[in-house]
Amino acid sequence: MVKRSSDAIIKTLEQKFNLNDYLELRDCFPMEDMPLQLLIGEENTYNLMGFEIALKHEREFEKFGFIIEDYINILGGDEESIDKVCLSCLRAISNREQIIEKKAHAVASGDAIGDAFIDLIIIVILESISSFELAVPNSFQILMKVRLGLFKNKLLANEKLEDRRTHAANLIAKNPNIKDTEIAKLVGVNKSSISKWRKEPKFIRKLTLFQGYRIDGSPIIPSNIKKLLKE
Repeated sequence: MVKRSSDAIIKTLEQKFNLNDYLELRDCFPMEDMPLQLLIGEENTYNLMGFEIALKHEREFEKFGFIIEDYINILGGDEESIDKVCLSCLRAISNREQIIEKKAHAVASGDAIGDAFIDLIIIVILESISSFELAVPNSFQILMKVRLGLFKNKLLANEKLEDRRTHAANLIAKNPNIKDTEIAKLVGVNKSSISKWRKEPKFIRKLTLFQGYRIDGSPIIPSNIKKLLKE
């Protein structure tokens, strides 16, 4: 297979994005990269498509609580407008959740904002932040985490639960007479969870380690606890 030049690959990507083409560019030419801007052109110039979206979807912007001027200002790199639009997105998502409880097909009927519309706005914000080298507002981080479902991510949830178990074991080790109700309040779980954890072999092992002993009763060095907890 004839190796393509970087210019040839970039030209192909600009015409139509293909993940394999992008990976070929990065693998064959590690120093070459491109953001592939969709709505904000090179040298921080407006892309007509960005304005066309504003005109075409003006009714949707207004219907879902957006101020069209804020969207247009994002194309010019206005930080305050980015924050405002992020908050508008979050409010629209919150409203959608409430509407869907009463009307399951609210998005299809146009009564609630759809993911495609949200993603379009996210693209504009991403390109604006990148093109104008802006600080990423906290509201945008929250929006991305909500859109990706990170607050409900099972892996993260499991890690948080494990941290709570570790915290509970540490509390008991420091104060053997502490009540389960107090531990539950400090850790952020139900009292029944603490009672259940106390019976689990993994929890008992953590507790023993925090108390300064191995399962066989031999003492351990405090600095080794973190390492032993991962075993």
